[in-house]
Amino acid sequence: MLATGLCDAHGWTVARAVVYLAELSGVHGTWTPQALLAALGQHDTPAATPTNLPS
Repeated sequence: MLATGLCDAHGWTVARAVVYLAELSGVHGTWTPQALLAALGQHDTPAATPTNLPS
């Protein structure tokens, strides 16, 4: 839901929303971008493939 709101409000891809979320203090160091992507259930979104995310 959060990622959908970010994508809708800012015109971001899911990958961009994951990068943004991964940088937040409550997420950084706890969740990897790949783990966030899995939690968001966006595996089939081409723009959000793990190859497009920082490690």
